[in-house]
Amino acid sequence: MEREIANTTDDDKRRRLQRDLDRERARRQRQEADNQDAAMVASQIKSQKVADDRLRGGSRFNLRWPGSIPADQKNPDAVKKLLADYVSFDSPEQAGPPPPPMQNAAGDSSIPATAQLKRGMKMGEVSNLFGPGKQMSESVSGDGLKTQVFEYVTGDRRVDVTYVEGLVVRYSISSN
Repeated sequence: MEREIANTTDDDKRRRLQRDLDRERARRQRQEADNQDAAMVASQIKSQKVADDRLRGGSRFNLRWPGSIPADQKNPDAVKKLLADYVSFDSPEQAGPPPPPMQNAAGDSSIPATAQLKRGMKMGEVSNLFGPGKQMSESVSGDGLKTQVFEYVTGDRRVDVTYVEGLVVRYSISSN
């Protein structure tokens, strides 16, 4: 279009082409801004996924001995004894009954509300699960993305949810 504008001698045609070029540039700028917003949200979701995966990855224990491992330490009971301060090796029968399932705001206890929470959910969907939450903070990034943190207290659990533009990007569940 720029070449066509430069080669046109007709003023009306040049103005029409310039308007078309300006519209196309504006459309591309809007599209680029939308793409950047989507990329930023995707980046935040990815960061949260990496953090969640790290949490679910479990703990690592490095057991060290000076020199080689003594023969009497090469059995499961010896390892359990070494880790007793950090890990409970009780069988499920010894640990006691599991906690009762939580009910969601709709009163359905077949699936705990916390198990239904997923990244990408809308704020209204989360409110339907847990009831009204308490807004803890709100901010707007330099790119104009609105971030809100809400706390939901339900049963014996506290759920902290971070929303970006009304979508869940991060959450944590803890005991009260």
